[in-house]
Amino acid sequence: MTTPISNDLAAGGTMGSVNPFHLFAGEKEVVTAHDMVATNTEILKYQLLGRVTTTGFLVPHDPEATDGSEKIIGVATQPIKTTDAPKSIAYYVSGFFNHEALVWHDDVDTLVKRKAAVVGTEIQVGTLYGGDY
Repeated sequence: MTTPISNDLAAGGTMGSVNPFHLFAGEKEVVTAHDMVATNTEILKYQLLGRVTTTGFLVPHDPEATDGSEKIIGVATQPIKTTDAPKSIAYYVSGFFNHEALVWHDDVDTLVKRKAAVVGTEIQVGTLYGGDY
């Protein structure tokens, strides 16, 4: 007698739907680093990062800034919120990322703008599954 195939888990629950998260969109060496985040700063997971030239601290990328943070230097690997002291965060400095998975500044809202924003970095962005790379 054959046993019917079931979607039930061993504990009796149902697995449900699968909705995978795709951070990467292609093949490229993934490299990480870590640095300090400025005080009173909130960074979201997978947010693009800039570096303030005068302090060296990481902050969210701001294309309109003039303090160095207008240049993208990485992608946050985790969220962080600093209050009274700087804290260290790990971030990606190289990789081929799904542009829709990243947290961008509101002004960087199209794939064309996003590709232009990472020119000169080791970060590459594109779409999934044979889209516009």
